Amino acid sequence: NRDFGPLAPDVYRCPFPYLYRSGFASEAETVTACLEAFRGLVEEVGADRLAAAILEPVQGEGGFVVPPVAFVQGVAAYCRERGILVIADEIQTGFYRTGRRFGVEHFDVTPDLMALAKSIADGLPLAAVVGRSDLMDAIPPG
Repeated sequence: NRDFGPLAPDVYRCPFPYLYRSGFASEAETVTACLEAFRGLVEEVGADRLAAAILEPVQGEGGFVVPPVAFVQGVAAYCRERGILVIADEIQTGFYRTGRRFGVEHFDVTPDLMALAKSIADGLPLAAVVGRSDLMDAIPPG
């Protein structure tokens, strides 16, 4: 579709608040350091150059690490202030795999978009992106 683009050239990564590997003495210190790193990255790159922040409700490839609620809420709140979309990567956590319909529900955060797969089709190769109607309707069919 000619109206879709340009695509973002870069992907940026921030530290994940995993107390065991953080080097900090408390969860609060870990969350503060990770939120400061995230805010610093946004300031360095520029909020106007960032399309979205993608969060895993549970970091699957890092050892099934559940982030502190304060971290997820802090990232989401900062993104809202700066006009950055929040995407929940629910590929491994969606459809009651964490006890709730979606993993992000444990954090009392409503993402703008969600990436869904795996459990959506009982192992068959199917994925979906769902989100706010104003975002989903922004790109015309075709």
